[in-house]
Amino acid sequence: MSRNKRGHYQVDNKPVAVNDKLENLVSGLGQVSHDKSVSNRYSFRELPRDQLDNAYRSDWVAGKAVDIVADDATSEWRSWNAEAEQITALESSEKRLGILKKTQAALKKARLYGGSCIVIGIKGDTNLLRPLDPSKVRQGGIEYLNVVTRHELSYSEIDWDIASPYFGTPKEYTYSNPNGQAIQIHPSRVVRFIGRELPSRQTAGYNGCGDSIIQRIDDAVKGAALS
Repeated sequence: MSRNKRGHYQVDNKPVAVNDKLENLVSGLGQVSHDKSVSNRYSFRELPRDQLDNAYRSDWVAGKAVDIVADDATSEWRSWNAEAEQITALESSEKRLGILKKTQAALKKARLYGGSCIVIGIKGDTNLLRPLDPSKVRQGGIEYLNVVTRHELSYSEIDWDIASPYFGTPKEYTYSNPNGQAIQIHPSRVVRFIGRELPSRQTAGYNGCGDSIIQRIDDAVKGAALS
């Protein structure tokens, strides 16, 4: 048995069919194509929280990637187009609630962890599971704005009702404080900040949040540190 110029097996110059099951995805042995790139497959490994923390705290490139957009977005803050007395009242409320710093913190935590939230507290309203009606909030009625990360809030179910204003997000949140107390929160009382948007709500592991910005640049950051 020999092989002709075309690579076909033959006996006495006659073609012979050979059923060879050996195939190698890397070398292409046994396949028509010998292009090694056909064996390439994309994979995804989500970085655990401790790695995100360590990257942010120890690597200046990773830390800058998280901070720079949030700092730039809030550096000049905003201006109001209203009467002088109204502007004074608005700015006073913003200062009292620390809105600038808390927005900045929420943006950074979202970019670092993939998601964060600001929980809205109303004076005299302790039932956080009840939907918030903005029309019933009086002037000065916002008592607090608290920033939490996606890891500090849990949920049991995503709202997949296409007619719901909360479509694709948790139906309700649960915050468990260090004392073991679980507090349920209605989504109308939560302002969500998303990190890097996922390509689809059907993406594996979708939880109403996104990816950390460090997830995308991880290989490049580590490569730069080793070079």
